[in-house]
Amino acid sequence: AVVSTQSTGENLMRTSNERIRQKTEALKHDVVDIEEKIIEAVKVVEVLGKRLVEEKTALISNYKKDLEMDGLYARVDLGILSDITEMHQTTEQRQEKVANIRAQLEEQISNMENFIFRVGSPPPTPKPPSQKKLPHYSVIPSIRPPLTKRIAKYNH
Repeated sequence: AVVSTQSTGENLMRTSNERIRQKTEALKHDVVDIEEKIIEAVKVVEVLGKRLVEEKTALISNYKKDLEMDGLYARVDLGILSDITEMHQTTEQRQEKVANIRAQLEEQISNMENFIFRVGSPPPTPKPPSQKKLPHYSVIPSIRPPLTKRIAKYNH
């Protein structure tokens, strides 16, 4: 019975050792697999890192170009805006001048129309003087110098 206990214990040890060895082999295989995946991941990280640097560099470069173009276009736009403002002011001044000239011409046309109307109209017929005396006006008799002075004046 001692032998059977020993062989059962040895069998258990062997079975246990075999399981440990199998698990160790499986773990070694997993470690190799993980190491291979780590190497692949490192390569991918390096490629992506390089690509990130390239993309970032291109982005910064394009951003700087965009800022430069914005500044350039802003200066051009300010120049155009200045020109448009100047043209607008000149146009307003011209409109004022044209309005003044128009007003003068309209006044001259009106004066000419009145003149032509007066020249082309028949003269008004004189009205006979009215014999009415206005009560509030007093009539002053005409005073003449004596006749002798008038005659003496012509004789000299």
